[in-house]
Amino acid sequence: MHTKRNKKGMSLIEMMVAIAIFTIGIGIFILLFVRSWEMYTFSFSTGQSQVMASQGVQKLVDIIRNAQQADNGSFPLVIVQEEEIVLYANVDTDSSIERVRIFFENDAIFLAIRKATAGTPPQYTEGYESSQEIIRDVIQDGSSVLFSYYDEFNTKLTGTFPINSVKMVKIDIMVDDDVEKLPEGIAIESYASIRNLNQYDRSQ
Repeated sequence: MHTKRNKKGMSLIEMMVAIAIFTIGIGIFILLFVRSWEMYTFSFSTGQSQVMASQGVQKLVDIIRNAQQADNGSFPLVIVQEEEIVLYANVDTDSSIERVRIFFENDAIFLAIRKATAGTPPQYTEGYESSQEIIRDVIQDGSSVLFSYYDEFNTKLTGTFPINSVKMVKIDIMVDDDVEKLPEGIAIESYASIRNLNQYDRSQ
């Protein structure tokens, strides 16, 4: 004697419940994927900005540290201000000394260079031959100082001071590629002790 079994498929309600559960699962997966991607993009962007800013600051430190007498005999430092430094240094592979301007403009720090003209003595004409962006996305609210200066006793120089009293430069910047998103900007601070100033004296 054979027993007859009824084979039934999923009812409409069961199918709708299964579809709903599947849809919710897909939604959760997509949400987690989007959040993970946003975190990855944010971490990558933040890390990239920090690396580029750190490399830029290190380049500036190297240039300032190696400031030296110009080819025409001028004192190594020319201008020392909160958002601008002008000095003489060898910033390329040749043996000549360039006039270098480091300055803040349009949320970035730039490096401008002027080579000396041929002749005896060499001369540095007005203007700069080349300019390049060194650090971008720099936050400057008007109250912070990008460059500050210290004497031989590591005392901070304020107000009006003789340019030949500067022995060390502090670089203090904040970088943020999107000020409308968290976290806040990355602060980078570094010091450059100028190696070639001890032999010079310049009256002001």
